[in-house]
Amino acid sequence: MLVLDASQTESAATPGLRDLLAEPAWQATGLGPRPAQASVATLPAALGLRQLGGLEPLLAYARGYAVVIVHAPVEQLAPLLQGHAMRPLLPLDMQPRGMVRSYRQIKHLALHAGLSCIVAAATEAHEPFARRHADTLMASLAQCAQRHLRMQPLCTRTDPGSAPDMRRLALQMLAHAVT
Repeated sequence: MLVLDASQTESAATPGLRDLLAEPAWQATGLGPRPAQASVATLPAALGLRQLGGLEPLLAYARGYAVVIVHAPVEQLAPLLQGHAMRPLLPLDMQPRGMVRSYRQIKHLALHAGLSCIVAAATEAHEPFARRHADTLMASLAQCAQRHLRMQPLCTRTDPGSAPDMRRLALQMLAHAVT
């Protein structure tokens, strides 16, 4: 698995996507984990993702990985995802005013990439109040998105400690990913 992490910035000490794009031979020099050597390779990608005009330039580097995850703010992802039939994963923000922030992210993806998303709430099975709260927030988000954006996000609640829940979420993500 390859994770391109836009929350981390490339630097001389921590080369990442920007360096890979600037010098394709970088990958061959052994500066980054290779698919056969590591189960998860994580690259800083804040600057590199800003350089990209789409996902196509990543294909040459990502072919050796079964799964590539791009972790970035929706404002940075939306231009990259235009024209792709996929549903990005949006974690539900369950903090105060979180529904408004989550709706803004759904709206941004809809308006700037033409995409609906998967909204996932992480709640543990032993927290019935949190589960009901997540269900209420997701129902409200889905209703608002349908009414105002004419899009229906796929909403799901997942217990991070439950292997079956995590498998179900992984299958949903794979079903709506770019291949």
